[in-house]
Amino acid sequence: MILSDADIRRRLEDGDLAIEPLDDPELQIQPASVDLRLGREFLEFQHTNIPCIHPDSEQEIDEYVDETVV
Repeated sequence: MILSDADIRRRLEDGDLAIEPLDDPELQIQPASVDLRLGREFLEFQHTNIPCIHPDSEQEIDEYVDETVV
């Protein structure tokens, strides 16, 4: 089902549709779509000499990544 921006806004107001987070409805709600955000926190891998990181390793991922908050 494709909803117009008016339909999206009405369903949000009526509680029939939920979008979290909806930080700026005026910018995010488009004529037949909603621009979504994945989040504000990102992990960026540091440059290391380690060829791979094993998922079952006892080492903490914090040793290999930097966190960025936008």
